[in-house]
Amino acid sequence: MNSIGTVLFSLAIKASLLLVVAFLVTFALRSGPASWRRLVWVLAGACLLLLPVLSTIPSPVGIGRVWSEPTWVSSTASSEVDAAVPVSTPKAAAPVPWMPVIWAAGALAVLLRLAAGRARILWVARVAKRIEAPEASAELAPRIGVTRVAFAESDRVAMPITWGVFRPLILLPRSRSEWPAERMRLVLAHELIHVQQRDCLIQLLMQFVCCLYWFHPLTWLGAAQFRKERERACDDGVLNLGIAGPDYAGHLLDLVRTLKTGARPSLAVAMAHQSNLESRLVALLDAKVNRKKPGRTATVLATLAAVCLMLPLASVRGQSAGQKGTLWGIVTDPSGAVIPFVTVLANNPDAKTKETARSNAAGEYTLRSVPAGHYTVEAMSAGFKVFRRNDVVLNSNENQRLDVHMEIGSINERMEVIGKKPASQAVQTAVPQRIRVGGNVAAAKLVSKVAPVYPEYAQQQGIEGTVLLQAIISKEGNVMSLSVANTADSNLARAAMTAVQQWHYQPTLLNGEPVEVVTAITVDFKLRP
Repeated sequence: MNSIGTVLFSLAIKASLLLVVAFLVTFALRSGPASWRRLVWVLAGACLLLLPVLSTIPSPVGIGRVWSEPTWVSSTASSEVDAAVPVSTPKAAAPVPWMPVIWAAGALAVLLRLAAGRARILWVARVAKRIEAPEASAELAPRIGVTRVAFAESDRVAMPITWGVFRPLILLPRSRSEWPAERMRLVLAHELIHVQQRDCLIQLLMQFVCCLYWFHPLTWLGAAQFRKERERACDDGVLNLGIAGPDYAGHLLDLVRTLKTGARPSLAVAMAHQSNLESRLVALLDAKVNRKKPGRTATVLATLAAVCLMLPLASVRGQSAGQKGTLWGIVTDPSGAVIPFVTVLANNPDAKTKETARSNAAGEYTLRSVPAGHYTVEAMSAGFKVFRRNDVVLNSNENQRLDVHMEIGSINERMEVIGKKPASQAVQTAVPQRIRVGGNVAAAKLVSKVAPVYPEYAQQQGIEGTVLLQAIISKEGNVMSLSVANTADSNLARAAMTAVQQWHYQPTLLNGEPVEVVTAITVDFKLRP
């Protein structure tokens, strides 16, 4: 698991890809119906909201990692010192996580703006005067597919507004009494289509998308495109009711001329405002524009396509090479006394790497320059149970302390109580059988080895470290499939592998027969004055 900054960076990359795809698709559909482009932006908004949740899916794929050559970083144990001189590992001051703080501040600002808009429209709706449903709505609502809608009028609004997710409310200005009947019919048709399309709910979701990705300019452009296509889709719906485009365009232009300057509630859906008015009028006057709505099959297929795009993208985890931290602690027994020379192993199942260290005479261990990630930490010492701690999260530049408390291992005792059989009981002679006895293992022995040469470059740079190697000892005693199991300095790792490849063993014997075995080889590189 990466730091919060890396997670935000990864989300920004994924959001960019989703938004670019949405822009490309809507561009390809520029000559098609507006309702299709609206559907694209609705699906894009839903994907952006689900992206942070689905990004928790584990995956070995990483973005931004440098794969040109494995970069081994030293993971050393603390130097062995005299137990009489206590050694302390200073804990570095944790850096201020500026990126999460800045993101939280921006998200809070957008959220407060959202709350202010909601409070304003709630107040306007509360003080508005409830009115009976206009006469034209009785004929339009069944045709559009809307059943329950409330109506109100207020002098605090200058344009028709649709508000409410569960209980839709259409707010009309007081000047509606001066409108001709045909304009009232057009206004009601437009607002009822907003209700039928659940545009208030989708507008709210888009606001949350902007809150989550406030730092991304494409998010705001995408939200603006959604509002544009939403209004054009409603215009197409009105014309599909049999209303002439030029008549509708004329009434829409008259409504815009009556608007007052001021902020429009961010959570309400208004019919007439100056933005994108020119493109709406051009589309209304063009008789060749396709105004069909996507059917149920097309909507399902588009949703499946969005899911197929989002799931693989969400499962990709952003990882950044060079982000490292330090894990350290003290190893103690049940009495609280320190335990020296205990092997501590940190295993990263995602990156498939291992880090190893050994506690010093004061019981302290240190894993330095460990790549940020998700680790399982184990400690092993003779006579003690294996210590295991799962879900250890090490963030970038973090100096984390993890103390190891070892417990006494279990002891098994077996006792035989032998008695004498009664003299009257007949002694039964068992039929002799041939039994194959196994479990006779003779461990491999190192018969010849070549000592690694300390790289001159590493000595000059003062680089120390532990190289953990894994290999297979063949039936002939040769070293096969040699690999580095932890992150170590590349020069140290190369020197260790060059030497170990020349080693020769007396092979392991199982019941007298040579067998292949897996072995772990630890090579410590230390500098002395």
